Formats: sequence, structure tokens, C-alpha cells
Amino acid sequence: MGTAMQADADIEGIYRKHRREMLAMAAAITKCPNRAQDAVQTAFCQLCASGRQANGDQVAYAFAAVQNAAVDQKRALAGGAQPLANLEVEADPCPDPLWELIAGEDRRLVRGLVRSLPRRQREVVILHLYTGLTFGQIADALDAPLWTVASRYRRALNHLRESLHSCEWPRPRLPR
Repeated sequence: MGTAMQADADIEGIYRKHRREMLAMAAAITKCPNRAQDAVQTAFCQLCASGRQANGDQVAYAFAAVQNAAVDQKRALAGGAQPLANLEVEADPCPDPLWELIAGEDRRLVRGLVRSLPRRQREVVILHLYTGLTFGQIADALDAPLWTVASRYRRALNHLRESLHSCEWPRPRLPR
């Protein structure tokens, strides 16, 4: 009984620490805040009901459970979506001073550039920047090798950097 109580406490801790990021990921998949909340709740209810712990990284396992529940929500509504295939950048990223400087048109430009990335690169960028997962957690969630995830991220950032340098857009001035 003690092990089940510990598993519930671990799951609750993961929920309390990562719920905002999980809701953002689920909302990006479902395109609906209510369905995103349902997906997170469903995933955590299933994790608690199963009473077992993941063999690897529990945080990545919980993110994968939420991702699967969000995809199920979307499938129930639309009749067949693929996991993370049409992931959009809708939620604000994890708190970061740089993102606070980018506003209005600039943010739309960055979102458009992220949307233009190849699907697998876009997945890694969103999971890392917008949900705060580590590359190891992303690798577990996507069932991909760690170095593949890191390579996708690097290629995506290089593409974004080149695209931004070729754009004429006002850059914010930093106070001195």
C-alpha cells in the first residue's frame, strides 16, 4: 500500500510542477482549452488508476500520457489526427525575458517561422521551448534517440536563425 501512495504522491508532484506546460502542449494539439484540460485530467486519472510507475523518466512518461490523451480528444472530435503532426504554436512559451521583448507582429513572424519547420523539427522545438522538457525527456516522449532529438533541435534553430536574418523586421532595443 505504501508503494501505491508514493506513486500517487509522485504523480501529484509531477502534475503540480508541470501542469501549465502540459496544458499548453495539449491545447496546441486539441486547439481547444476545454479539451486540453480534459486531456490532462484523463491522463493523470489513468496514471493514478494504473498504480504503476514508469521505468524511465516519470516526467517524460507523464508528458507522453498527456500527449496521447490530447490526440485521443482530437480524434474523437475530428476523426483521426496523428500525434504532434499538426502541432501549432498557440500558447506562450515558458517565461523568458527575450520572449517578453517580442510583441505583436514580431511574435506572429516567429510563430509563422516555427510553423514552417519540418514536422519533426517543429515537435522538438515546441516541446523544448514551449513546455520546458529536456532533450532526454523529449527523446523518451517521442521514442527517438537523444542525439537525434538534439540534432533536430540544432537544425531547426539554424533554419530559424537564417530565416530571421533574411527578414526585415524591427528588433527590440535592449536598455543599457
